[in-house]
Amino acid sequence: MKKLILLSLFSFFLIVAHGQSKDITDGLHELELAEDHFHTASNDFVNGDNATALKTVKEGLSYAPDHQKLLELKKLLEDEQKKDKQKKEQQKKDQQKQDQQKKQDQNKDDQNKEEQDQKDGKNKKEEEKKEEEKESQEEQEKKDEDKKKEEQKDNKEDEDKEGKDKDDEASKEDEKNKDDKDKNPNKSKPQPQMKITPEKAQMILDAMKNKEAQYIQQNKKKGKKKKDPNKPDW
Repeated sequence: MKKLILLSLFSFFLIVAHGQSKDITDGLHELELAEDHFHTASNDFVNGDNATALKTVKEGLSYAPDHQKLLELKKLLEDEQKKDKQKKEQQKKDQQKQDQQKKQDQNKDDQNKEEQDQKDGKNKKEEEKKEEEKESQEEQEKKDEDKKKEEQKDNKEDEDKEGKDKDDEASKEDEKNKDDKDKNPNKSKPQPQMKITPEKAQMILDAMKNKEAQYIQQNKKKGKKKKDPNKPDW
């Protein structure tokens, strides 16, 4: 009976010892796998492939959840991942801001261009209007000049015609006088008229007035002389 009990106990210890040995072997294997994953993830992290490194870390922790180095590397990778996410978000915001600013600048440029085009169009119309007014004025001036020349021409023709008519009348008068002279040879010739200037005529008139004044003055003096009673009045 004792032999049977001892045999049973021995068998039990053998089974327990075998199970513990297997657990230890499996634990060592998983630790090695976790360690391998740590080194692989570390290389990925150094090379800048954080996404692959984090994935490898998580696989390694599935073998050894308490692996300290894998946990620390996981925290580092998650922090880097968070920073990358924030950086990308900031870059996205900056890009949106730049795009918005670019759009505003473009709208402003378009508006300025439109205003400049309108201004240029207005200036062009004003210049065209001024040019038309200038051409119209020049055309009117040309018409006025032509009209003036035409009037001068007509006036000259009228003057020439009038002068010719006077010449014809004078010629006829001369012929008439000649005929009268031939018919009446004893008829006295008309005395030619003296041609003097107004200044000379005024001088002659003043001289005549002075002589008349002197004559009157002399007569007054003669009247004041005493009469000789012995002489006759005459």
